[in-house]
Amino acid sequence: MRLSVKCLLALLTLGLSVHTSALTCSVLSAFLAFGAYGPLANARTDKTALGAVQIHCDGATTVTVRILANRTFSQGRALANAGKTLRYELYADAGYRQLLGDGTDGSVSLSYKFAAPGTCTIPVYGRIPRGQVSTTAGGYIAAPLLIIDWR
Repeated sequence: MRLSVKCLLALLTLGLSVHTSALTCSVLSAFLAFGAYGPLANARTDKTALGAVQIHCDGATTVTVRILANRTFSQGRALANAGKTLRYELYADAGYRQLLGDGTDGSVSLSYKFAAPGTCTIPVYGRIPRGQVSTTAGGYIAAPLLIIDWR
């Protein structure tokens, strides 16, 4: 049995482009896909994936990316499919040590400094912990809320 797993990093408003008196920043894309997950194949190995948030700003600024949890970090995030869940987590680092969140409960946010107008791609690391064998076939999806601030 293979599962198709996606994690869409949902925006508060898709295609969000906010104007201040002198600066505009836009989210161009935000996506992470785990691909196929095999409950037996992944019984002993975590399933990992690399995604990204791509942001464009038309001037010099510092951008902060936060992902709201809507729960405590001890419970973990969950992908869902017809009432079934698959636990997963998002991280700021390739070593899977820094939980990506809103800066509370031990989580971290991401930031990028634009020295001039341009586009940046900020990596997001995902992991489905091993041993989740009581899942059913199908597509699993989650849409955590992504918040972008700049100053």
